[in-house]
Amino acid sequence: MSNWVKILVAVGLLALAVGLYALRTGNVNDITDRTDYNARLKCRECGNEFTAKLDTAVRAPFKCSSCGKMAAWKLWQCSQCGATFVPEPIGDPPHPPITAPCLKCGSSLTSQMLVKDE
Repeated sequence: MSNWVKILVAVGLLALAVGLYALRTGNVNDITDRTDYNARLKCRECGNEFTAKLDTAVRAPFKCSSCGKMAAWKLWQCSQCGATFVPEPIGDPPHPPITAPCLKCGSSLTSQMLVKDE
């Protein structure tokens, strides 16, 4: 078999492998195409806790599902004691802090509550 035939067979097999890979993986941008996510929120006005589907482009505060005021913020949870809380907004315009100590035990092992997609 000549070198040209070997090269053509190798290129053909490579093209077949790339084609099969592309068919099996689907759209590679499925994860980055999402524009919404579920979040656990708490209204600072009425105390209502609820889960909402939020758009990635929209920033807090969010509209409360109970009182209708733009006073709902993402709920945080302490990994140390399990307490849930909404940290005090900072800045102008108000926005959530990057990190926040637990309001109950003072631990720094806190994060925004995760909600599994339904």
